[in-house]
Amino acid sequence: MSTHTAIPTRKNIRTSVDLIGQLINLYRLPGEGLAEFKERVLDNYIHGANATYQGLYNGINRELGLDGHTRGILIDCDRDLDGNPVSSLVGLDVTTRYLTLYSDHDSDTVQAQFDLHERGVSYFVTELITLIDNTTGWQAVSVGLDDFDKSSSLLQQSSMRYVHEYGLKTTRVQNLSDVLLDDYFITGDVMFSSETGIVHEVTSMPSQASEFKVDYTNNVLFLGQITTGTVTFKYQKLPLLVKWSPITISSFKNEEFLDLITEQILDEDWNVIDGIPTPEGAEYINELLSVAPQYWGE
Repeated sequence: MSTHTAIPTRKNIRTSVDLIGQLINLYRLPGEGLAEFKERVLDNYIHGANATYQGLYNGINRELGLDGHTRGILIDCDRDLDGNPVSSLVGLDVTTRYLTLYSDHDSDTVQAQFDLHERGVSYFVTELITLIDNTTGWQAVSVGLDDFDKSSSLLQQSSMRYVHEYGLKTTRVQNLSDVLLDDYFITGDVMFSSETGIVHEVTSMPSQASEFKVDYTNNVLFLGQITTGTVTFKYQKLPLLVKWSPITISSFKNEEFLDLITEQILDEDWNVIDGIPTPEGAEYINELLSVAPQYWGE
C-alpha cells in the first residue's frame, strides 16, 4: 500500500472580521490569526491612520505589528494637597531631539532641556526619568517600558493645547469644566472675538464691560458683561503621557534631523553648518535610495 507524507500549511479562512478590515483597507499580516487581526481592526478605529504626524505613527506601527500607544513616560508637575498644580505656567515639549521643561510655557521660559541625541550621550528611559525627577517642580514614572528601551523614539508632542472659538454662554460666569478635563488648566493666553468688546484682563472681579478675569485654578472666566461671541484660549495638558514608539519619523528638512545625519562643521564665520553625512546618515540615505523610485529626466 502506498503512503503519502505532506506538511500541513496554515490557511486563513475569510471571516466577517476580514470583510470589515477590507472596508477600511486593512488586511491580515502573514501568519496573523483571527484574534490578533481583530485587535488591529479595533485599534484602527481608536488610533486612526492619516497624513498627520500622529496618524503616520499609528499607521506604520500597526502595519508592522508593533505597539506604540500604551508605553511611555508619564510626566507631571508638582501639585498641592488638593491636587492642583503648584504652578499653572509650567509645560513640556518633546521634539525629534529635545525634551524641554518650561517654568513658563506661554512665554517660552525654559527650565531644563535634555538632548536625546547628544553625541556621546544616549539616555535610557530610567536615566531620563531620574533627570526629570531631579528637576525642581517635576516628577515622572515609566508606563509599560523595559529598562533597556531608549528614549530616542519618544513621540513628538506638547503639553500645550488650543481651544478655538468656544461659544460663550449668556451669563457673566463661564465655567469651562465641560470642555476641559480635571487635569487640564488654562494658561495666560485668552482672547475674545471682536464682537464681545472684551479685551482687558484684570486680577479682581471685572467692573467694566471690556474687562475679564480668569480663575486659572478652576478654569472659570468672569466677564464684565453678558455677551455673545467666542473665546479662544491655550491650556496645559498635565500629567502628559509622552508615548514611546518603536519607529522614528523625521523629515530631511528638519534641522534637528540634519544635525544627526551630517557632520557639524564651522564655516569661515564660525557658524555651525551641515557637512558630509555621518556613517549613520549615509546608511539612512542609501536605504531610502534603495526603496524610493528615482527619475532623473531625459
